[in-house]
Amino acid sequence: MTVIELNNVTFRRGEKVILDNISWQIQPGQHWALLGANGSGKTTLLKIVTGYSWPSAGAVTLLDQRFGQCDIRQCRKAVGWVSSAIQQQLPARDTAAQI
Repeated sequence: MTVIELNNVTFRRGEKVILDNISWQIQPGQHWALLGANGSGKTTLLKIVTGYSWPSAGAVTLLDQRFGQCDIRQCRKAVGWVSSAIQQQLPARDTAAQI
């Protein structure tokens, strides 16, 4: 089973192409970090993987469930997203063990 599979995913906002023809597979046991400059499409890609944004073209499959052919609300429950934005919500003096 493939955890995440993107096939030729493109995302446009108006006339601007944010993501262009992205194909990517994540297999069980793999760990990935998504790195890039501000505005490079990282958040857009993650929103597509979690079903909060839809690609302009291409297909997204999460845990063998193809978006558009499954209950996206159930698929979302299988995805965890950790962002540095959470840092602002945590008390500065708490240790990692406390959090």
